[in-house]
Amino acid sequence: PVKLESGEMANWQPLFAQPDGTYNLGPLYPVENRSVYVMTYITSPDAQDVEFKVWFDDAMKLLVNGQVVHKST
Repeated sequence: PVKLESGEMANWQPLFAQPDGTYNLGPLYPVENRSVYVMTYITSPDAQDVEFKVWFDDAMKLLVNGQVVHKST
């Protein structure tokens, strides 16, 4: 469980990538006005530049190694 900013508790649940490597959260949360937290690990044997694509329709914050790399409002 994770304590949210609102003070409510949330539980993590596993989510597996689709064959094309994407994650579709829509079927899990088929309602409007929702907040979803996602955590994943991406590992590589070598340091390299990567492209990370995220789609959202409201606001989001993306952290990499604990550092905010993108924030929208």
